[in-house]
Amino acid sequence: MEEEAAVLVVNAHGVPVEVPVLTGDLSVDSIRRELAGRVSDRTAALYVSTPSNPTGRLLCRELLEGIAEFARAHHLWIWSDEVYEDYAYTDRHVSIGEIAPERTLSVFSFSKAYGLAGYRCGYLAGPSAVMAAARRAATYVWSSAPTPSQLIAVRALCEGGEWVARARQSYREVGDRAADRLGVTRPDGGTFLFVDVGHRLDGRGLIGFLEDCLEDNLILTPGTSFGADYPTSVRLCFTCAAPEVVLRGVDRLATRIGARSRADDDR
Repeated sequence: MEEEAAVLVVNAHGVPVEVPVLTGDLSVDSIRRELAGRVSDRTAALYVSTPSNPTGRLLCRELLEGIAEFARAHHLWIWSDEVYEDYAYTDRHVSIGEIAPERTLSVFSFSKAYGLAGYRCGYLAGPSAVMAAARRAATYVWSSAPTPSQLIAVRALCEGGEWVARARQSYREVGDRAADRLGVTRPDGGTFLFVDVGHRLDGRGLIGFLEDCLEDNLILTPGTSFGADYPTSVRLCFTCAAPEVVLRGVDRLATRIGARSRADDDR
């Protein structure tokens, strides 16, 4: 789970429970097994992110149907983070809201789709009764998204298709090149790579490694931001700067961790 999502759960007096399915082989059976080992009579909802932050994984329809079936069996809501829906590379993005519309709240964002992070504008889709309650609750938190943000969002919806198509192609190319240089799996979607650097950690652990990366002008997110099960991983954003700048940084990271690029392996 994203750190921000976990904070929201805590602020609502809930307890976020991590389900370690970010890495490794995924199947309907493995996801059900992990969920079954953590669900209780106090569980209220499942958090699903696809394309995933931080791994760049895209959950296929079969996996999402398995999650929806589990949610129905245990009378759970589904909180679906779909802010990277426009950046699916290896297959079509599928919304779990299409599969379980009666229990899914899907979150979308102009920040990721149209490069409008500073404008803080997005939207929520879900069952009408829940949406009515969400509007009532929002009234006492904020009146609305700022007017300039709404106007820009409308223009993005009407005219932003070509921009998204160009961005998707650019993101995919730089993501693939970054993954190949680091010797990791290419991303299915999103804007991140999740890299295990455990073999390069010393007695200082992950924090020491991140401090060393600062000497290379690299700023990475620790894997522990996404759960205690990832103490040796880092998240790399490959869209945070111009492609040539990102790839220069990727090369420095690859050198630091001694990564063999895919080109090396193909020789």
